[in-house]
Amino acid sequence: MKKIIHISALFSVTAVLLASCQGNGAIQGAVSAGANSEDCATCESITRTIYNPNIGQSEVVPRFSTRRFVGLLQRGWVMPSPTSGPYLNHDFRFDTQDDTPDVLSVGPAASNGSQIDVPVILRFGPNGKPFKKIWVFFRESGGWRVDDVVTSGHELESQNGSLANDLEKNA
Repeated sequence: MKKIIHISALFSVTAVLLASCQGNGAIQGAVSAGANSEDCATCESITRTIYNPNIGQSEVVPRFSTRRFVGLLQRGWVMPSPTSGPYLNHDFRFDTQDDTPDVLSVGPAASNGSQIDVPVILRFGPNGKPFKKIWVFFRESGGWRVDDVVTSGHELESQNGSLANDLEKNA
């Protein structure tokens, strides 16, 4: 009887590992052993918190980021000299210094191997071209943490691509 219970438990675990997640909790496709629908919902919730306009990026983002990403952000926020500003001189959540774009959607989150990606669609003004930011989460210190933000479709070509890669090269 014990063997049957263990085999049954193994099938249950395998079924969970073969499920993919959407932020709404629906089970679809295949997922890594590190993510499930609850993890995806958690990452979506963190992303919504990050986009709260009443909280500054330097307050909220490091709290939910990997040690590596926090280090890159800190390098980007440092003023290299009294005569030049920091490399990361704008609110990278919104890709702006002054205006705040509309957040059109957050999610659904999707697992992608050992990471969870949360897409955010933004737009400057009612006639602006929508662009996408994908918040990339990895497990660290017992939780899901932001490790990169990848932008695509932004009108300013220099804003597109991986923020982590950009900071590694330039900050």
